[in-house]
Amino acid sequence: MTKSNCYSGNFLHSTGILMYAAIAIGCNQSNNTSQPPPALTSKNLYVVYDSVKVHWTAFKTTSKIAVKGTFTNIELKGIKDGQSLKQVLNGSFFTISVSNIFSNNEIRDLRLKTIFFGAMKNPEVISGTLHYKNDIPYLYLKINGIAKEVPLETSFKNNRLKLKASIQLLDFNAVKALAALNAVCFEQHKGADGISKIWDEVEVVGTVLFSDKRQIHN
Repeated sequence: MTKSNCYSGNFLHSTGILMYAAIAIGCNQSNNTSQPPPALTSKNLYVVYDSVKVHWTAFKTTSKIAVKGTFTNIELKGIKDGQSLKQVLNGSFFTISVSNIFSNNEIRDLRLKTIFFGAMKNPEVISGTLHYKNDIPYLYLKINGIAKEVPLETSFKNNRLKLKASIQLLDFNAVKALAALNAVCFEQHKGADGISKIWDEVEVVGTVLFSDKRQIHN
């Protein structure tokens, strides 16, 4: 992908996040397409803490060109002992440090930190809680001082949990932040039609690996 000096869509996750970010179902949708949760095992499941990753995809131009990135500093707490994902993760919470956003472009990363997130309340951190309703996981995400419940699409394969969500930044009152970013990146957000556009949708994917052995974690 050709490098741009700006973030092209809108974020995340923290994502995303979460770290989960993770993540593509709209915030206002009520249906959840998660796979059925794995059955109880005979052994406890333990989070491999250094495996937690959050990737985000934002979009620019009217043709919706993707811009991808990650958060490299995710703190996960409230993990419990258990033999199912629900037992281990229900009620757990995370924080993502915005200063560790990475999109493989230093100028873009700086503008995301100082201009986009800088226009928000509590610009340093994205936070959230994972909770279950009838065995279906939801993310309670807080961005710009606003907390919203976000449905998740999940899968579990080879001991790795994947959480995916689509975040609508307008649900988090990010109009000012989006406008500020688009103003400084106006030319970079232009497509072949000459129209400059930044999308309020951000897809977030979070992944975490599990083990049957307890992990040492500070």
